[in-house]
Amino acid sequence: LEFRRVLFRSMDITSIAMVAEDGRTWILPVAEGETRAKGLGMLDTAALLKEVGLGGEVELAGKNVRLLPCGLSELRKGMLRRAQTIGDKDAGIIVARLGIGRDDVVLEAGLGSAGLGLHLHRALGPNGHHITVEPREEHAAAGLGNLARAGEAWRDGPRHTHLEGHAEDLAA
Repeated sequence: LEFRRVLFRSMDITSIAMVAEDGRTWILPVAEGETRAKGLGMLDTAALLKEVGLGGEVELAGKNVRLLPCGLSELRKGMLRRAQTIGDKDAGIIVARLGIGRDDVVLEAGLGSAGLGLHLHRALGPNGHHITVEPREEHAAAGLGNLARAGEAWRDGPRHTHLEGHAEDLAA
């Protein structure tokens, strides 16, 4: 694929995806000063984005990486994983078959790493409401982290409410 270079100052970018040639993906906040990226080292992402631009390539820690906006594909590849995740195809089928779209309210019982949650977050739009329930604290931490990064990358995401516990206990 050929990407065209986009100047940083023309876009309001809060997070970027750094994608290596082998597909490894890092999702980083755009911030002045150094940010640690495991496997890439310490980076000033704001300066790097201004210098290279979106779509540009740079060599970091011996890896050629391309700077891209955080789309669903990039967030999925760079997501923190704790629980087994639902794949793109399955998530797409769930969203399509249930007719989930903008402005809907969705209760997701079992957040896990938010594999499905990222797709729901994208589909619901700014007036939707995504309610998640997860009983395992360590899984919730990974999933909530992934949803927070999606919220930073996609300013038009839905309202999100998270409940800790088992869905059947919370419904009582």
